[in-house]
Amino acid sequence: MDAMQQVTKLHKALSLSYNCMIDALLATGKKLCLCTVYNPRYASPPRKSAPTPNEEHVAQLIELLGVPRERAVRALSIAKGDLERAANLLMGPQELTDEEEPGSGNILNAMQGPAEAAVALLNDVITNVAIAHGLPVISLKHLICGPEDYANSIEPSSVGGAKIADAIAKVLQTHNWDTGICSIYK
Repeated sequence: MDAMQQVTKLHKALSLSYNCMIDALLATGKKLCLCTVYNPRYASPPRKSAPTPNEEHVAQLIELLGVPRERAVRALSIAKGDLERAANLLMGPQELTDEEEPGSGNILNAMQGPAEAAVALLNDVITNVAIAHGLPVISLKHLICGPEDYANSIEPSSVGGAKIADAIAKVLQTHNWDTGICSIYK
């Protein structure tokens, strides 16, 4: 089965299970608002300068993994001196680069693209179900998007949490629940 067939199969399965869940929730007679998923923020901003690797850590990487000195130094620079993270990098891809794509910040950017693709798949399912049922949707993807919105790679900060709370309040105060029309809020 090729990749696109697998994605199609996953999309159908998610759609079916999400639709069943929403049907069950609507059967309670309660008002329901859906939220899309926001993208993680794996990519960190570019470093101003690479840290000087700890010589003890360089020696440990060479001894433990048998890697050349320059490769150990490069891994520690990318990992900002963290020995465990550097070892994980060395056991992964053969190329050690902190620029996975032009203009990117560091190796974590390699996870950002696939994560955003997965979020897009989930958000498509959520939005389609909301349209089919005439439900309001809070687009967290468009609401939680600045660096100040994140406490870490996947959790909202107090700023992001306040934005989410404000969006919920906006839906509760302004959405016309009687129309059965899907509205998107941010």
